Amino acid sequence: MQKIGIMGGTFNPIHFGHLFIAEEVKDVYDLDEILFIPTGTPPHKSNANILDGKIRYQLAKLAVQTTDYFSVSSIEVDRTGYSYSIDTLKSLHEDRPDVKWYFILGADAFLYLEKWKRIEEVHNYCEFIVVARPGYNQNELVCAKDKLNKNYSIESHLINIEGINISSTIIRKRCNKNRSIKYLLPESVREYILKNSYYGDE
Repeated sequence: MQKIGIMGGTFNPIHFGHLFIAEEVKDVYDLDEILFIPTGTPPHKSNANILDGKIRYQLAKLAVQTTDYFSVSSIEVDRTGYSYSIDTLKSLHEDRPDVKWYFILGADAFLYLEKWKRIEEVHNYCEFIVVARPGYNQNELVCAKDKLNKNYSIESHLINIEGINISSTIIRKRCNKNRSIKYLLPESVREYILKNSYYGDE
């Protein structure tokens, strides 16, 4: 059975931090592929400073174009209205029932997992790989892991990654101040952002 990791996120914009985490998780858990899924209209975020989904999808495609085991899906971008992870997971499972899916997410998002829409269904479609930086409260994560398994039969795995200290917020702020964003994200993504003057008014 093929094993595929799902990297969901706003990716506003995608950067080397995202790609590094994806690479590390793939290696540690021996995954066959990482599928990046830019969010459509996220229900839990203000949309004021988020680029249109089709643009973020294009940026993600540019970012992964040189890595054959990275791919990008527009499944959430193409969906109208708010986009919920449970709908995406169900759709992926129905399209490819022969795949074992792993949903990759950060520690903060994992602690919020119990508030997900239709959380009681999630265990039918995936397991979780939870990425935490060293020094994160491991006891809190282990307690959340045990609680989710007991209450919702959710399987999860914890991994510490010494991530690159890059964030989409930093990139957007540097663009706004006309500061260089070189070496923070793939060159093809940087060129596309600058060519179209994205993030210049934030």
